[in-house]
Amino acid sequence: MYDRSLSGAARFAARRESLLEATARAFCEGRTTAQRVIELAQVGPNAFYECFDDFEHALGVTRGAWITRVVRSLEREEHGAQVERDVEQLCSRWLNEVALSPFSALTGLSSNGSALSAAGKAFRAALSQCRPEQAESGSRALDFATCCAELSARELAWRLAQLEPGERPEHELRVRERAHAQLAGELASAVRALLRRS
Repeated sequence: MYDRSLSGAARFAARRESLLEATARAFCEGRTTAQRVIELAQVGPNAFYECFDDFEHALGVTRGAWITRVVRSLEREEHGAQVERDVEQLCSRWLNEVALSPFSALTGLSSNGSALSAAGKAFRAALSQCRPEQAESGSRALDFATCCAELSARELAWRLAQLEPGERPEHELRVRERAHAQLAGELASAVRALLRRS
């Protein structure tokens, strides 16, 4: 159903956003076809092919859009005085992006065989701006990495606890948990890699 109050450009943008969300959901389902995206978005084939060439094209755009949001979220106007607080803020911002768009997050968290996904690399790049002093001990570095992973776990657990039963489809909660499990692992590996270089 078209919203006649919107301009043609606004309707196109809304339809494209719906297709991106549907692409992410299809990816999470493992049903990676244009037809599945069309079904989930409840649009006609022409609407899909007006925006994308095929499923892989749509997936690439979906992944790129989420990574762009993550990078923007992680950008900071100024550096804080305390490294721990900076890292907590970065963890919170990244985790917020996962909580807001868990399906899209899984497209960005997919590593495709790499040590870190594109999202993980973006997080590591942000962390490099608030690396500890050279004197940081190895044991503290490992404790620090563990604390970051635990921080992300606690925050998403709190977010999920705020949902009323039945408010979200059960499979979406599982996707959120799966996204967070990978996110927490990347938090730990990214911070460990960063601190080994300090």
